[in-house]
Amino acid sequence: MKKLFLGILGSLLFSHFAYAAPSCQTPQKIPANKIVNVDCKSDAKPDYYLFSLSWSPEHCAKSRDAFQCGLNKFDFVVHGLWPQSSTARDPKCGNPRNCSVSLVDDETIKQNLCIVPGVRLIQGEWQKHGTCAFTTAKEYYAKIRELWEGLNKPNMQQLAKDKAEKLTAGDVSDQFVALNSKLGLKSEYVKVKTVDGYLSEVQICYDLKYKPMECKFGGVSSKQRIKVR
Repeated sequence: MKKLFLGILGSLLFSHFAYAAPSCQTPQKIPANKIVNVDCKSDAKPDYYLFSLSWSPEHCAKSRDAFQCGLNKFDFVVHGLWPQSSTARDPKCGNPRNCSVSLVDDETIKQNLCIVPGVRLIQGEWQKHGTCAFTTAKEYYAKIRELWEGLNKPNMQQLAKDKAEKLTAGDVSDQFVALNSKLGLKSEYVKVKTVDGYLSEVQICYDLKYKPMECKFGGVSSKQRIKVR
């Protein structure tokens, strides 16, 4: 009954809150790729994945990135897909990280630049996270595109307008749940992160078979009031 209710609710809300992807313009000349600095390494065995979506307007409020914040105006974009260890004590270096070093090929960069908006970001995510669970960058970014394209994203401007100063982190996660009933999302599978009270990221947890699961760490309280740029 609960699943049926969520399915009906999702259908009713979809036209109002569904995300419409903005157009993307790629530069005539894509910057050359290069290896990023290795900050720390960990060969910890992953037991789940964290799929992190950044809210681009928040990033661009403090960045002059020409591609992401000048040539384009994105809404949600992909920060990364991170193999994680539930026993990690250090959220950065305790999780699988920098398992090998290799460059992302130009074709893969071009194919994913409008989802993961930056050559350095694409290289960094592959090098820091993808190498710990995938054989090639092509496979890693194919999985990212699959998850991204299979996920309905809320229209955050509309939600913020409707809720105004009463908008909470729980409202954001509830919209993801309502718009993705086919995936079996639940509120505890979605975490919201903020910077200075503004929405910065939405993270979804998946098991090793990419089935949504409970996120046991991270995010702000569902009751916390948040703002959206």
